[in-house]
Amino acid sequence: MDINNKLVAFKGYIGRRDYILNLMYISMISAILSAPFSIWIATAVQNPFEAFNVGALVRTAPIFASFFWGVACIISAVLGFGLYSRRIADIRGEQGRLVYIWAAILALAPYLWVIKTNPITVLIFLICLVAGFIILVIPGKISGQIPHDELKRFNWGAFWGTWIWGLFNKAYITMWSIPLFFTPAFFSWAIVCGIKGNEWALKNQNADVEKFQTGQKHQAIFWNILAGFFIFILPILLVFLISAFAVTSAIKNPDGLQNFLEKTEDFVELVVDDTFESYELDVDENRFYMDPKNWVKLSYNDRYNALKGAAAVASLKKSRSGEEKYKGYKSSTSSEMAKTKIYSTYNGELLGEFKMDMDTENIKDFKALLKSAMKSLYFNTNPELPPDLPEVDN
Repeated sequence: MDINNKLVAFKGYIGRRDYILNLMYISMISAILSAPFSIWIATAVQNPFEAFNVGALVRTAPIFASFFWGVACIISAVLGFGLYSRRIADIRGEQGRLVYIWAAILALAPYLWVIKTNPITVLIFLICLVAGFIILVIPGKISGQIPHDELKRFNWGAFWGTWIWGLFNKAYITMWSIPLFFTPAFFSWAIVCGIKGNEWALKNQNADVEKFQTGQKHQAIFWNILAGFFIFILPILLVFLISAFAVTSAIKNPDGLQNFLEKTEDFVELVVDDTFESYELDVDENRFYMDPKNWVKLSYNDRYNALKGAAAVASLKKSRSGEEKYKGYKSSTSSEMAKTKIYSTYNGELLGEFKMDMDTENIKDFKALLKSAMKSLYFNTNPELPPDLPEVDN
């Protein structure tokens, strides 16, 4: 058998470079086909931990979203089986029944997580991920005999610059980066650009190979520095400038800063007052009341923000209160979160709260800590609703 780098193939051998290249193609196809399902999850999931129960989500998702997600899984499994079998065959130096068995396990085992989500299937999924990485780093007996080609080195300029780099190097295929930028497939495409960049650029240029490589090294230095600036230096610089501006403004105009803080506090109170119909504050508990019909319309993030906003207002009110019971009382949004609860205006039913239910004796138990953290936010997703008012005949 010969080297076979095609995306759709089940015989032959494939080297590490083309293995990861085809993996990126498969991930792009899967990301694009799964987009309707991913968008539905982002809007429908009430708890972020529910996103891991893929099987239940598939059964409750709209038909078209589940259909395209299923198509993506089938295509990924079929293409993955051919890719894994060629890569394992390259590592072993031969093909056979054992190669296809291992390839089938790597291609199909991760989908056990979809059928049944539990610690065992999650562990199997993680093992398959690790195995996929391992067969990437192990040199192949067949592909390892091929002389190294300097043109097939990773191009960092193409990875960071994508279509901008492509315009300067006449690699116009990188323009696909523009529409893909708005999809989960963009990162995979950027890796493809890095892998294929040298081939694309040299194909459309009549340049000397040595001069071409020198030019690409200089471009890579430029793009690496630029990427480092935007990823690391610029955020730190912005935080420093904003902090310096705030401190300078506070020193020069303390009254202006105080007015700004008061307006910010008033704005937060106004937003919360608009969200809740009423509230009662005390040292031990903050009770906020909301119409359950409005509550059921909120997403998970909206409910969390409502609870957090209520805690912020409780902290502000208590800090600015002159009541005797709040003298020496230290209040913050984080400390008020555990005391803040949202109730139904219809029947007083609990709608939401933040509660870390853990015994201090088990604080070193990681499993208990994780379980408690997952259940710390309680949101009643099915409260009792008041009956609709009868229609009045005119």
